[in-house]
Amino acid sequence: MFRIVAAVACILSLAACESMEDFSLEDLVSIGADEDQAACEERTVRLLEGIPFDDARLIDMEVRRGEFTPVIVRMIQNETYILRLRNRDDEPRVFQSPEFFENVAIAAVAIDNTILDTVCPGPAIELQPGQVLEMQVYAAVDGSYDYYDASGLIGQYTTWHAGGIVRIEPAY
Repeated sequence: MFRIVAAVACILSLAACESMEDFSLEDLVSIGADEDQAACEERTVRLLEGIPFDDARLIDMEVRRGEFTPVIVRMIQNETYILRLRNRDDEPRVFQSPEFFENVAIAAVAIDNTILDTVCPGPAIELQPGQVLEMQVYAAVDGSYDYYDASGLIGQYTTWHAGGIVRIEPAY
């Protein structure tokens, strides 16, 4: 939602200019994406200050035939986890969950043991056949967050594959 608002604001502010020839649609979209990335990185640093991952609980997930298991992933607010997702299909799969990525803090991300240079990998992560994603996750905000396989985006037609829910339960 923020990206749409940011893109519209950019378009409206640029409309006042005499010419938009110097700007492409990609430029306008990247402006909002850069702001989102910076906000995510700032929030992540703030949330993870002093949070150890020594006792992080491992949650194993896999996607096979476009279906995730387990369908319901349970976490407890203010706890740390290592979320491991394995693509067992022979085609790429996309783990998509915008609200989940907005309500957790990611300390580290690796695909096939190669650490990525980001703590803000979402709202979607593509995994090639056989790849394994690992994320160190701090469950910051309680709630239920849908996730799904968004790899079925073809042309104008969208075919969403099965997904599930990440449930972050309040800590008492």
